[in-house]
Amino acid sequence: MNDISCPDIEASLADDFQRQARLISDGYRLWDAPSPSLNVFDILRAHYIIVDFCIQEKIGDPIGAVGPRELGLLLSCVDRQFVSLGDNWKWDTGFDRIATLLYGVVKDHPFYDANKRTAFIVSLYFLETIGHHYTPRPEILETLILGVAKGSSRIRRRAKTFMPDPDWEVLFLSDHFRRNSRPLDKQIYNLTYRQFNNRLREFGYRLENPHGNYIDVIREVERRKIFGIAGPRERTDVKVGKIGFPGWSRQIRPAAAKGALKMAGLTAKDGVDSATFFKGRDPIYYLISKYKEPVRRLANK
Repeated sequence: MNDISCPDIEASLADDFQRQARLISDGYRLWDAPSPSLNVFDILRAHYIIVDFCIQEKIGDPIGAVGPRELGLLLSCVDRQFVSLGDNWKWDTGFDRIATLLYGVVKDHPFYDANKRTAFIVSLYFLETIGHHYTPRPEILETLILGVAKGSSRIRRRAKTFMPDPDWEVLFLSDHFRRNSRPLDKQIYNLTYRQFNNRLREFGYRLENPHGNYIDVIREVERRKIFGIAGPRERTDVKVGKIGFPGWSRQIRPAAAKGALKMAGLTAKDGVDSATFFKGRDPIYYLISKYKEPVRRLANK
C-alpha cells in the first residue's frame, strides 16, 4: 500500500502534502511498480520533508511556492524508472533506476523549488532501500548533480566511455552508484527530535519547554483531584528530567535518546526494545540531518 502520510513536518506543509497526495490518488492511474523502485509518494514526501527542514534550519533563500509545478511532470519523472523495450525494462537494476530518477528530477524541475536537494536526498534514500550505502564524500554526489543540472563539460569528460549512447548521462550515473556504494552493514535507528517526540507520545511521554540547550521530558499521568485518592480524575504533567536539545529538526544524539528512554522506563530492561520504540523511523529524516551541509550548499546553487 502506498504511504501517503507525512506526519513529522509543520502542520501547514503536512496539509499541503495531503492535498497533493489526494490529487494524485484521485486523478492518476497508479499501479504496482516493479521492485526496486520508488513511487510518486516517496518522491513527494521527500520533497516536503526537505522543504520543512530547510525552513526550520533557515537554509538558503526563503522558499516560495512549495510542491510540484504540475503533477503530470512529477509523474513523468517517476515513470522514467519503468520505460520498457518490448517485454524488457529499459532500466532493470536499482542503480539504473536511481540514476534515471535523479536525472529526471534535476533536468525536468518537477517542483517549484528544491529540485536538486530533492534529487540528492532521494538518490541516497533509494540506495538505502536497496541495501547500499554511498561511500564517497557527499561533495562528490553534490558535484555530479550540479554537473547534470548545468550540463558541464567535466561530466562529459568523465562520461565519455558511455557516448554516443543518447542516455550516456544516466548510464554514467548508474555506473557511479554501482562502483561507489557498498552493502549496509547494519540498520541503525535515527530520528530527529520531532520524530522522537512523536514516538514518546505513543507511550504517554513528550518533550516540552525548551530552555537554554535543554528540553524537559514530561510524563502524562492521571490522578484524582483530592489528595490523589478521591474525587474525579484529572490528567496532569510530571517532569521526569531533561535532555540536551539543539532544535526540533536536528538528529537526536544517542546519549540524549538513551537518557530520555531511561527516564521514561522505555528500555529493553523495561520490556520495550528498540524495534518497538523506533518502529516509526523514516530514513529520509536521518539522511537530511546527516547531509545537512550538502543540502545547504545545493540550496544556494
